[in-house]
Amino acid sequence: MTMLSWSVLEYSAKYEAIEELDHVKDVIKWGTDYLLKTFNSSADSIAMIASQVGGDDPSSTETNPHYLNCWIRPEDISNNDPRPIYTCYNCPALAAEMAAALASASIVFKDSHDYSKQLVHGAKILFKFATKEQAGNSSYLQLVTTPALAKRSKAFKGGPARGVLSWDNKHAGAQLLLTRIRLFLSYGYPYEAML
Repeated sequence: MTMLSWSVLEYSAKYEAIEELDHVKDVIKWGTDYLLKTFNSSADSIAMIASQVGGDDPSSTETNPHYLNCWIRPEDISNNDPRPIYTCYNCPALAAEMAAALASASIVFKDSHDYSKQLVHGAKILFKFATKEQAGNSSYLQLVTTPALAKRSKAFKGGPARGVLSWDNKHAGAQLLLTRIRLFLSYGYPYEAML
């Protein structure tokens, strides 16, 4: 959802030109609606999120071959087939990615004020969960430009694994967005040096 939302933000005119803007927005909304159902998105804080629906227990080392070989649509799965919901209480990477997806989609849906506001609220809750509220009242910009945090996350380090933007590696995208902030918004001290 993060990548799709970003593509809409960057290329909405292209989507509109080929009459696919409404379609891609429907796809994003389907995904964000799903994400909002995986935690209590109306609360002010959460203690867990649903990390997986169906399949094997993600904490188990055993694998059920039925799930590995089941390539049918979810709609075609028999009601007799159990679809357990697995939750997690400590999954910062998953929660942070979900927060990014909701936050980026909130910009896509900025014209739908209530939905955009719901997405922002969900993103904030997930971010607090991901950081275990250690972020306190810090802004996202403060967190990413704090030298100790940047050094620990290696967000600004290079290397071939960091240079390719993909669904599971957004370092290059984060660096691009931070560069845009530096060039076009001039936040000044103390962010200037880090950006």
